[in-house]
Amino acid sequence: MNKSSLTDLGTAITERLRGLDEAIEIAIESVARAHETVAERDEPFIGKEEAAKFLNMCVGTLERRMAEQLGPPRYIDGGKVNFRRSELKKWREKWRVGAV
Repeated sequence: MNKSSLTDLGTAITERLRGLDEAIEIAIESVARAHETVAERDEPFIGKEEAAKFLNMCVGTLERRMAEQLGPPRYIDGGKVNFRRSELKKWREKWRVGAV
């Protein structure tokens, strides 16, 4: 094998490895998302009072935000409003202002 062929082979291997790295990264992200989804599905619900306390706001403020369609994701079952802490946390992060 001449030097040019070895260089071409090295380049081809490098490109292939780069593609494998990207595929592995995508697979890891996919598994992480699936794990989060399962964890959220198994997470217990909390009521309005506990949600307001978790968000550090009064129940009235939470209810007003929900009425204005600005509130966090919620589930309604038989007229009772329920939340998941993980979704409250994501919603709260959306409203953060400034650097951490």
